[in-house]
Amino acid sequence: YLDGKDTIGTTGGTAGNDLLSGITLVAGANSVENNFGELPPAKLSGYVYEDAGNDGVRNSEAPIAGVEVKLTGTDDLGNPVTAT
Repeated sequence: YLDGKDTIGTTGGTAGNDLLSGITLVAGANSVENNFGELPPAKLSGYVYEDAGNDGVRNSEAPIAGVEVKLTGTDDLGNPVTAT
């Protein structure tokens, strides 16, 4: 799993990497919605092909080998992502 965003719940405190601290509870109180975000790795699959039938569906068209796909954007924590 990949490290996701950890968040403090209803009683306040401080969230760190897989650590929640500074949570103070009085007798009988509850602290809810404290979350440790862990994410399963994502994956991408598919084919690059010439759509001979121009129908948006891969029928009997053969995949085109050696095509490089570049992914860009941001992850769940707002960090830039670039992968090929």
